[in-house]
Amino acid sequence: MAALPGTAGPLEDHLRTMSIAITEDPVALAEVVPGFVRLGLKLVLILEFRQTTRANIVDVRHANADRVRGFYEAFFTNLSATDVASLVALTNDLADELFLARDADDFELPAAFDLIATAILGAAEQMERRWI
Repeated sequence: MAALPGTAGPLEDHLRTMSIAITEDPVALAEVVPGFVRLGLKLVLILEFRQTTRANIVDVRHANADRVRGFYEAFFTNLSATDVASLVALTNDLADELFLARDADDFELPAAFDLIATAILGAAEQMERRWI
């Protein structure tokens, strides 16, 4: 059998040693393959960070949607709850894309906000016309 790169001895021996270390003595694993433990810890921390970050983004998005919904219900009195919900979703999606694009593209932020406002007002106008 082939040797594990960078080691002497057959790959089978190294795999057996790692298997024993993983199942019976995790501390021994750190001695056999120290990078393995560090990699595992890094992966756990990255996954935990991503889940926490994702949860925080979702929480902020929901809170923002609630505030925007309240404003739209007061401002667009001729729209149904479904139409208001559609405008809220449009607002959140456009805002998300704006901040992603801000990091990738060169554009003027005030002009981009004006464009989003125009899109939202235009969508609301179209929705109102359906009910006339």
